[in-house]
Amino acid sequence: MDLADLIAFWNRCSPESPPVGWLLREALRSRWLRVHSLPESKRYAGTTAECDELLRRHNEVASEILGSGVCALAVSAWSDDPNRIDWTEQIQGALPNLNFVHAWSWDGDDVPLQTGIARVEWCAGGLDALIRAVADDRTGPVALFSPATGEVYAPYDGGADLIVSTEDRKAQLRKRWQAWLSDRPDGL
Repeated sequence: MDLADLIAFWNRCSPESPPVGWLLREALRSRWLRVHSLPESKRYAGTTAECDELLRRHNEVASEILGSGVCALAVSAWSDDPNRIDWTEQIQGALPNLNFVHAWSWDGDDVPLQTGIARVEWCAGGLDALIRAVADDRTGPVALFSPATGEVYAPYDGGADLIVSTEDRKAQLRKRWQAWLSDRPDGL
């Protein structure tokens, strides 16, 4: 799939929102699930062991959601002018050789949220630099989605928001990752 195909695919799957985790959480709440990066919902890794656990969880979750192979990486930034955004800088250079294309604008804030998209290959461990940059809160919103399933993995500093294909799949994954979920009634 080329970038135009990935954009068209997303627009068919979720026309109500660009691939941005917190917007999808609002638009597709019945299929949304949040997992935390560390035990006891600790937000940031402070030791090597915690960093290893964070990467282990993210790679397990992302592999389940994305499968392996081609997926789309969506990166967002607040800007009035998408032509002035350096998408690679937005992800702290974690993946320097990607070809990003501006794909969506969302005007829900004072400054519009712009989203660029690039084609990437998912394999466990292959995006660890990006996962660390997101986990350390050094990037804007990031999401990856599978063109095979339409499922979304949207890491943030503290965990990942997931949008899955069905409510049954959500229930299955809730059971599988119960220890990684929030104790709060709203799932946050």
